[in-house]
Amino acid sequence: MKRSAAILIAALSALAAAAGEVVSVGTDGSQDFSYHARYALHGNGKHALGMYWDCADTLHYELIAEIDNSAFNDAMYPAKVRYTITKKIGTSGAIVSEGAFDCRQTALDNGFSIVLRRTPSGAVVSLGAEYAAATEPVEYCGDSIRTEGISGAQLKRHSLIVRGVETARDATFASADELYARIAARADAMEGVWEYLDRDIDAARARLGQKYTLFCVRTDTGYDLLTLDGVDGSPVVKGKLVQTAFEEHYDLRWLSTDGYIADTEASAAVAVEGEVLELNFPNLGSRLRFRRRH
Repeated sequence: MKRSAAILIAALSALAAAAGEVVSVGTDGSQDFSYHARYALHGNGKHALGMYWDCADTLHYELIAEIDNSAFNDAMYPAKVRYTITKKIGTSGAIVSEGAFDCRQTALDNGFSIVLRRTPSGAVVSLGAEYAAATEPVEYCGDSIRTEGISGAQLKRHSLIVRGVETARDATFASADELYARIAARADAMEGVWEYLDRDIDAARARLGQKYTLFCVRTDTGYDLLTLDGVDGSPVVKGKLVQTAFEEHYDLRWLSTDGYIADTEASAAVAVEGEVLELNFPNLGSRLRFRRRH
């Protein structure tokens, strides 16, 4: 396990569990984690995968995915995936969600993934071969996850990413007036005020706390994105842009309304001849755009 900033990554990839062998990983009560299980599918015919998690001593959930893999790599005849999520109390159970989708795969590993993602806002599970083809909100209040390749499938690798808590810190400006003065004497074209333009959000995985106005201020490593606190109007840091090797492209650290890093793979870019700032959150399937205020 490796500590990097506020993120703990448990890389569990060196694993070759036999079909039917249940593998377990603990989440240690984390409020913010992502668990990714990747399965290898062997041969043609039908395959079954399972993921399970507890919410109380007698309450647990079961996710079963069944894949007809007879033509998994044929674009004209995609595999059909059917899944059910069952809530079980003791020995009785009830299906809480179910669905089906066509699944095409161009990669050579004949793999299929199930991802269980939890944030303080809730939990979702996603399924797919090369992208999240289906996403369902679920309940998670336990401290461990179990998974297995039930038939015709084998757990190839799995990983757990646990994100630590970060809170919005005070900015280096004592007041909004001081911040406005810095913006007026901006050091480069990137500094300035960016107003909310639009959004493309996966409502099952993300939400927008408000239509932010961002104040962009240069730092030694990139830029701070600041907002004005809704209670006392003081400047606080909402996000940071870290410069990359590509011009006008940045790594993004964005804090959610709960004070957590929203997406460790987030990025930002300037578009439309410098008039639009685009924030991308690939793990959340979401995007925000802001326009420059002149």
